[in-house]
Amino acid sequence: MAATLLARACGLVRGAPWPWGWRRLHTVYQSVELPETHQMLRQTCRDFAEKELFPIAAQVDKEHRFPAAQVKKMGELGLMAMNVPEELSGAGLDYLAYSIAMEEISRGCASTGVIMSVNNSLYLGPILKFGTKEQKQRWVAPFTSGDKIGCFALSEPGNGSDAGAAATTARADGDSWVLSGTKAWITNAWEASAVVVFASTDRSLHNKGISAFLVPMPTPGLTLGKKEDKLGIRASSTANLIFEDCRIPKDSLLGEPGLGFKIAMQTLDTGRIGIASQALGIAQAALDCAVTYAENRSAFGAPLTKLQAIQFKLADMALALESARLLTWRAAMLKDNKKPFTKEAAMAKLAASEAATAITHQVRVPTAWVSSPGLGKRECAGCFFLPAGPYAWMVLPCLSPTSWGGGVGLPFLSPPVPLQAMQILGGMGYVKEMPAERHYRDARITEIYEGTSEIQRLVVAGHLLKSYRS
Repeated sequence: MAATLLARACGLVRGAPWPWGWRRLHTVYQSVELPETHQMLRQTCRDFAEKELFPIAAQVDKEHRFPAAQVKKMGELGLMAMNVPEELSGAGLDYLAYSIAMEEISRGCASTGVIMSVNNSLYLGPILKFGTKEQKQRWVAPFTSGDKIGCFALSEPGNGSDAGAAATTARADGDSWVLSGTKAWITNAWEASAVVVFASTDRSLHNKGISAFLVPMPTPGLTLGKKEDKLGIRASSTANLIFEDCRIPKDSLLGEPGLGFKIAMQTLDTGRIGIASQALGIAQAALDCAVTYAENRSAFGAPLTKLQAIQFKLADMALALESARLLTWRAAMLKDNKKPFTKEAAMAKLAASEAATAITHQVRVPTAWVSSPGLGKRECAGCFFLPAGPYAWMVLPCLSPTSWGGGVGLPFLSPPVPLQAMQILGGMGYVKEMPAERHYRDARITEIYEGTSEIQRLVVAGHLLKSYRS
């Protein structure tokens, strides 16, 4: 499958040039940075997305429709099982390849990107790592071709970030497990043929009492909730899974009893590489759209790109995007080299998702800043903004004693200018005729699912402090 995937690199028919800058490729990363095979893979996925995904992205978003035909074709290319060994019918590629492919697919259609990510990272990933040989044959091999996809059920109506507080239970009953409870926000729920479910087998042990189970869909005792009507990522279904005395065989347990929380956390580490890559694709698509529009739109007798105000925005957008891409590739390569990557995956997901929302959304600078204790709020148009990290900015107050009274500005966690493709497009960015408004809607969820931005900051801070204390 891997050989087939790479052999297709030069075999896909090239489509006509895109109006929104698809052919105006960013050139920072050339073959000197990526192995030739990864360059070929990137072009294969780019061509596929141009031909198969971009033309249908707006329509499937509008109709809230699963792109079944495109997912099947992705399975034929090996994109639905990129890290699965070839002996299990997968592509047998590394996680850097997966990140590259995810970005390009999401650049064409972000909904299709998350469908791919969930099947690869959240469903197949934990079975490959913790499953028995028999479980891999049953639950992995049939899910590599695109005919079947899986999903992952961890969150619940009463808990999301607090995954250890699972209210869903699993009790042993003879040669079966009986599941009861509700799982929430399940991506791919309506189309999935199987789900990895996390349930408590001993509530007194909190997260150490959580176990993981493999459940076929549909199955007696399992009901699908309504399909959520979402802001973005609308071609991917999201729904609750309701378990009411759902009986499954004893051999449906994944790993050991009580190992579920560990399985979930390790799975999410890898999933964050996928979502970071999805966010990169959304951000790149938004930047493509903004640059092409600005090049072709005239104001004051010249293209918008002649205006420094627009150039500054584009430069900041590119900086945020390229920085996040490097963090994402680093996390993927650490995993490929079997090095710890939890912190790096959290950093990548945080940086990429915030870059995507910054590039597609309005981020304004407040006029009021808090000075030293007791000095209250002051406004000053003469202060300078200095970078204190990829997304942290500090105020360097001007020398005017009347404006700041000697106070020191506090950190501000946003870029200092409106990094927004929609803003550059003006009114055209607000209509569905252009893809910018879809990018705007699709980007927001990347800061929420598979760990909110706040959770990513906790993960990064925890590892940082541990390194200083050791």
